[in-house]
Amino acid sequence: MTDVMPPMRKVLYILSKGPVESADSLYPPPTGRNQEVSALLIQDAAALEQAPGGEIHILADDVALRNAPSSSATVSYREMLRMIFEADGIVAL
Repeated sequence: MTDVMPPMRKVLYILSKGPVESADSLYPPPTGRNQEVSALLIQDAAALEQAPGGEIHILADDVALRNAPSSSATVSYREMLRMIFEADGIVAL
């Protein structure tokens, strides 16, 4: 009998607040091998220079509005909606 791996579960964290000292505790690491974690930084969180965890995306309009430097991938509102609808779980902080 072969082991069947469950499908990859996508979890999207949406951060909207600026830097906080306890950011690592708010954004936990993946709990299992079959979990893909990514973050979407919007509003004041667009100014964060880095966020803990997996793949990071920043809403392009918020980067421009805040003149925030961005070393992460920027996304449009349309791409943000696609990410939300494709996620299996959403955590908004």
